[in-house]
Amino acid sequence: MDDIHPVKKIILLCSVTVFVSACAGWGAGGDPAVAADQWRDFPYARDPRPIVIVDDLPKATGNAKPGTRFTLREKLSDDPPESREVLLHGGRVNLTQISAANAFARLSEQLRQLPGETMTVVEARLDQLEWMTDRGSLSLPSWSFRTDRGGSVSWPAVTPDAFWRLGQTRRSTAIDRVSLDPSKTSLSFEMIAAPDPCDGSTGGDHLEAGQLRSAVVIFTGESSTARSDCDGPAFAIQKKATVRIDQPLGGRVVVDQHGNPVPVEMP
Repeated sequence: MDDIHPVKKIILLCSVTVFVSACAGWGAGGDPAVAADQWRDFPYARDPRPIVIVDDLPKATGNAKPGTRFTLREKLSDDPPESREVLLHGGRVNLTQISAANAFARLSEQLRQLPGETMTVVEARLDQLEWMTDRGSLSLPSWSFRTDRGGSVSWPAVTPDAFWRLGQTRRSTAIDRVSLDPSKTSLSFEMIAAPDPCDGSTGGDHLEAGQLRSAVVIFTGESSTARSDCDGPAFAIQKKATVRIDQPLGGRVVVDQHGNPVPVEMP
């Protein structure tokens, strides 16, 4: 695995947003080395770059949200549609599509071990849907399966080789609203962090970032040396932060200390 190189220049700016939480362990857990190991094989230099979807899969709407078991009213087609030109974040490419039957099989496998309700699919439709990725929102051809209760469940209508670990990645809950500056060497974002220590001392949160060939890992946690025998406020605050990286971000993915990807707004 690549060594993790720390980013030295870190700027923290407090915001006023407050979150109810436990009194200790803001951003606790996670290991930057383990997080980095999850992404060491990410083909950051591939063209086109793999799509990293961070939405829950499948995408469910309306009354279909409780469903995890789906039966078919009619047999789905095994014939895939023709390839389609799609505007990715790196430019336009032709993507190979999959059949409705293939998408339904992948959707069913994704939900197989989850508890939930059984519903019947009454219609399959090829749509164009928005998906959140680690490079922001992306419009992709998708199969939508309408249920007998209303609402639908959807799956990307694109072959799996266009993605990185489709259905296995989850968006970070520790870091949000990440933007890249025009030089592509400075990342600004929001993070959930500790309030000031209860005894009035300074500090209370800690931020580190490490760089790999394939990823930038941002680690947040508590670093206060305050007394542990005082009663502190039981809330966390949202802070703004900026980290500078020594090379342009390029195709690298930005992840938190758990290895969860963070959507980045590109300039």
